[in-house]
Amino acid sequence: MMGLEAHRKSYGSEVIAEELADVIIRILDECAADNLDLSAALLAKMKKNRTRSRRHGNLPY
Repeated sequence: MMGLEAHRKSYGSEVIAEELADVIIRILDECAADNLDLSAALLAKMKKNRTRSRRHGNLPY
């Protein structure tokens, strides 16, 4: 289960937090395995997102 699925199914905040922690762990593991600079990627993405409308694509989240 992913964090968004847990949220959609109205699981409690502890379950949602645990699922999101799993996602972060997987992301950090992948970055380490592929020697990716996550900090630089995050900063670049935040800069790009500042030029976009808040909810581009009309997605709820």
